[in-house]
Amino acid sequence: MDLDRVDAGAGVLGAVLGFVGSSLVFSTLPREDDPVEKYLSFVVDKRGQILAGVVMFAISTGLLLWWANALRHRLAAAGDRALPDLVLAAAVLALGCTFVGLMPVAALAWRGPAGLDGNVVRLLVDMLSVLFAVLSAVPFFLLAFAASLSMLRTRMFPAWAAWLGMVAAVVNGIFVFSLFAKKGLLSPYSPVGFLGAVLFFVWVAASGVLMLQGDERVAAVGASTAQPAVP
Repeated sequence: MDLDRVDAGAGVLGAVLGFVGSSLVFSTLPREDDPVEKYLSFVVDKRGQILAGVVMFAISTGLLLWWANALRHRLAAAGDRALPDLVLAAAVLALGCTFVGLMPVAALAWRGPAGLDGNVVRLLVDMLSVLFAVLSAVPFFLLAFAASLSMLRTRMFPAWAAWLGMVAAVVNGIFVFSLFAKKGLLSPYSPVGFLGAVLFFVWVAASGVLMLQGDERVAAVGASTAQPAVP
């Protein structure tokens, strides 16, 4: 079995499933100023969509951890001893935060809100929004920034892939401050907050495609960026 292809495929498939799964869940969420009754009804009306999204994200989590570990090994093998371990650690923390945030909403959709106070349901949805848009933004920033910086240092990937990761890191970092806003573009409930996730998944998929091209692509990139010898 060609593990290089498995590693790359894990990144591409993990990014696709992560994007689709997250979209299925977050497109169902009520807004911060919706009445409590809407919070009670959405886990019933959108039950199948929520559970499908959670399953997709669960599968995505395993695939993305596989990809992050493979990326760590590639960057370390290229000579970077400072950043690759941080890449894997940040991936574990980022995906773990998001997964923990999804669990209460998944349990609500599976069991149903019968007998629960509407404010309790709202609090659990708030937990998901805050964990996804705010708290997980820090490890997602570290993951994308550390990996992209290592890509630039080792020249294992084209520069555009590293800069795409930098952009994804910065956007995720900005939304750490959405914790201070209850409404508006920087609110944890704002659709704009999903932009950081979109950029992250695009960057992961692009990195996976580049990994899929194999060592010949890496060698070509390294040769094209190498400095000519000075006589």
